[in-house]
Amino acid sequence: MAVDPEGHVVVADRGNCRVQVFRRDGSVLRCFGSPGSGPGELLDPRGVAVDDEGNVAVADCDGHRVVGVDNFRTGRRANLTNAQTSAAFELIEADIATQG
Repeated sequence: MAVDPEGHVVVADRGNCRVQVFRRDGSVLRCFGSPGSGPGELLDPRGVAVDDEGNVAVADCDGHRVVGVDNFRTGRRANLTNAQTSAAFELIEADIATQG
């Protein structure tokens, strides 16, 4: 789980192979992802990280990858740099550790 710069809560929804974004009032703003290993698809999203610009990195554990979405409002894929991927893994690992 992560919070974007506007206060939206971004959650990895493992059971549905997607990411959900919630408004501050708890209503759903957007969902993206579907089961699979292709573009826009996730096998086992376990963690998310959001940077200061609203870019989202998703740890797709069964897919053995970090998927970058340049802005969850558009759902476009981003090409993450090695530094961004490393930073995302650190944030995601910390998130997973707190979940047990």
